[in-house]
Amino acid sequence: MKVDGQLLCKKCIDFTPSAKHYHCPYASYRNKLQISIIPEDLILGVMEQRAITLTHVYMSIIIIRGHQAALKGQVVHFHVDTDVTVEDLLPFPRCYEFLAVVQEKPIKNNQVTTTVTYSFSPVHVLKALNYLKQHNHLYKNKNIMKLREIQEMFKCQPENIIPIRIIDSYAYNNSTTNSPIIEPSEILSGPKRVIPCAENPTWQVEPYLEEKCYPWLYPLGKGGEADPERPIAINLRDYYKLRLKSSDNRWQKDPTWVFRALNMLQREDLRKSVNYHAKRKYRDGKMCYLIYPDIGVVIRGSAAYWAKARRHLRSMYATLGKPFIFLSINLQDDVEFLTNIDPNRFGSVHNPNCEAIDNLSDDEYLILINENQGIVARMCKRRMVSFEDYIKDKKHPFLIDFVVTQYFLKTEFQRGGLPHLHALLWVDNPPSLDTLEGRTTILDFVDKFLSTDLPDRNSQPRRYKLVRKTQYHMHTFTCYTNKPIIRIRRGKKELKNQQKNPIDVKTDQTSSINRSQEDDIYEKVDANIDPDLIDTRVERREFFERAKCRFGKPEPLAAKSHFRTHKEARILTRGDRDIIIKRTTEESRRIVPYNINLLETFKCNHDIQIITDPWAAAEYLFSYVSKEAHMEKDLVQQLAGCSASTLEEARRVLLKAGNAVLSHRQIGKVEAAWLILGIPLYRCSMATVHLYISLPCHEDRLLKNINIDMNSVGEHDFIQTIIHRYSNRLSTPETINDLSLFEFAIWFSPDYTSSNYEESENNTLTPNPLWKTN
Repeated sequence: MKVDGQLLCKKCIDFTPSAKHYHCPYASYRNKLQISIIPEDLILGVMEQRAITLTHVYMSIIIIRGHQAALKGQVVHFHVDTDVTVEDLLPFPRCYEFLAVVQEKPIKNNQVTTTVTYSFSPVHVLKALNYLKQHNHLYKNKNIMKLREIQEMFKCQPENIIPIRIIDSYAYNNSTTNSPIIEPSEILSGPKRVIPCAENPTWQVEPYLEEKCYPWLYPLGKGGEADPERPIAINLRDYYKLRLKSSDNRWQKDPTWVFRALNMLQREDLRKSVNYHAKRKYRDGKMCYLIYPDIGVVIRGSAAYWAKARRHLRSMYATLGKPFIFLSINLQDDVEFLTNIDPNRFGSVHNPNCEAIDNLSDDEYLILINENQGIVARMCKRRMVSFEDYIKDKKHPFLIDFVVTQYFLKTEFQRGGLPHLHALLWVDNPPSLDTLEGRTTILDFVDKFLSTDLPDRNSQPRRYKLVRKTQYHMHTFTCYTNKPIIRIRRGKKELKNQQKNPIDVKTDQTSSINRSQEDDIYEKVDANIDPDLIDTRVERREFFERAKCRFGKPEPLAAKSHFRTHKEARILTRGDRDIIIKRTTEESRRIVPYNINLLETFKCNHDIQIITDPWAAAEYLFSYVSKEAHMEKDLVQQLAGCSASTLEEARRVLLKAGNAVLSHRQIGKVEAAWLILGIPLYRCSMATVHLYISLPCHEDRLLKNINIDMNSVGEHDFIQTIIHRYSNRLSTPETINDLSLFEFAIWFSPDYTSSNYEESENNTLTPNPLWKTN
């Protein structure tokens, strides 16, 4: 919506002015959120940006295999003495006007290859500093050397030339802009440049701190997270969300901004959680590890966070029984994403430039993902909501013969940084695996719902392209394991060794020898042309190809869908399933079973399985535990022996433990944007009721109005908990009066539909839809 030539968002449209806030806090111009465009002088490389900043953001930025940008560790701000830095950086001798920083990657056999080259130009740095001195108020008093002074110093000074050995994956080179070829043992000569930093780092948000860290994002030095000139202050979370949702994607393109934003939010959440839970749960001598689980939950994605999700899923199992379907689906749509960020190159959603999209290399695609991680996260969220509506549609059931009644969805981020969704689905009246009739129904459903056929390229080109692109498995480095994972059934163990008569044993041995040699005719053959030996080699090669692939591809041929027989289950590899789906062609062996309606609707990779072992499915959902999660568990075990004698000591211990967890976590750019935007990591169709029970003398109560006079606080000033609602339940009918607290929590939930708080004082209880009468 446009008013007086200005574009208004929905928040501005729905905003109601008040005496405190006379305009919307998100108004771009009125609340000084508008930032000037980035001038050409401030378009710099990574190393050049480090040279002009007033405050260095120290963190570990890494490139994961697959070129995914990621962060490991916490953010620390170091102020820089700009006068010394500029004087030290700019006067390069004439023969060293260009500096290249080459990142190296060690490979096998002690060989080293160069991978990424960062360029550095003192001339560009000088132009950027001159612009900032003229336009940015933070640089007004900084002394920058004049060009004439620099030219006079551009002489090869022997005292500044020192040997630099290639260590720590970095090397200096004074060649041209081309990537140099450097041998690992080579010693180069180059100028040594050290950026001096202040001793005391800054941890908390300060006025103009963001503008000092990112002068290329804020050319005028104003408009950052804590701008003191902003009329209406905005909390950090809303501010970072606003920047990620902005049509100006300068914040998304920056290699470090999104990581710093996430870290600032996580540290603040951790600090608040430690203060709250330490005060609430601390008792003299109480072990700190008993308090930490409630604190670690605020770090989304941590082991403590997923432990809570696991309890939620366990409660669904206890209430609903075992699920029927396990489903994995990729949330990313390449066409929608690429046409949105560059319609001139990739076309529109309805008329995409398929040639440009198909010719895009993996490296180029991941660069675009890293530069637009906010857009990717929001698009995937929208697709996740659409998928949720798709599977629970009762008018047109997703599963054809079965209606999905409940579901549990968990988001996981793959090696490339993109989100992947795992789902457990419950249906009405699922067929039983324990009966012949139920197994027949399941196999009929599998043949009707799933397919492994490759559509004809000429008659169905669109379907052929979809299946080939999304469902056809080709081996990559992600699916190969170091050692084949094979399980062999050796038979049942005998409890007792049966003793045989020696005469019988001798007779059996003799007769077996006689039988093995009876009527045997041996023929000498050529191993290279004999068909039997060739088939044996082929079978062996195909078997170990499947064993080394963690997805078990290519699958064996099968004339019809059936449950794995006792004989087929003797040797199992990773990826083998209890239901073997019909595959009659060589192409079908590499195709992941797909549902054509789901594939044409979401146009992405998916994998659907009938659940035969419900607990294995639940365990798989939370089976991937990263090194950081293992570290967190070890840390909690170390806390088991730590008790605090005072509240302040408990806070220090718990805060130190939480900071250690943050320091070892590895987060990709898309996941960082996902967490900042507040998109849930798991969703489910059922709510879990958490009961907080304690003695009245130890009970913590929340006030309706925190500004009330504490001397006149009464019972009506507190928010009612479920314990109080249970105590005040109706005495009639007798069924309600006889309810236990557990039954009350399951069958009833508060009704907050009324917008008038006075009308909702009674907290009207409505029946829970899970309540089923016999």
